[in-house]
Amino acid sequence: MFDDCVKLSKAPELPATTMANQCYYGMFEKCESLVEAPKLPAYTLHKWCYGYMFNKCKSLQVAPELPATYLPDGCYYCMFG
Repeated sequence: MFDDCVKLSKAPELPATTMANQCYYGMFEKCESLVEAPKLPAYTLHKWCYGYMFNKCKSLQVAPELPATYLPDGCYYCMFG
């Protein structure tokens, strides 16, 4: 959705508490100006839902809390790669 938005410095709120397969996959990948990750309140994750979400976000200084306890395949894969 915001992949390669190099000038994006503030992410929108992401209030979903239940994820679907790949729902936020690569959402902010290569957003080089993003400084703080949005809150990620989801407790129910599915495969690859956060995969590559913040990959190559060079300016990211604040990571979100990750409250989920059930971690399906690839749900956090390369999230901050």
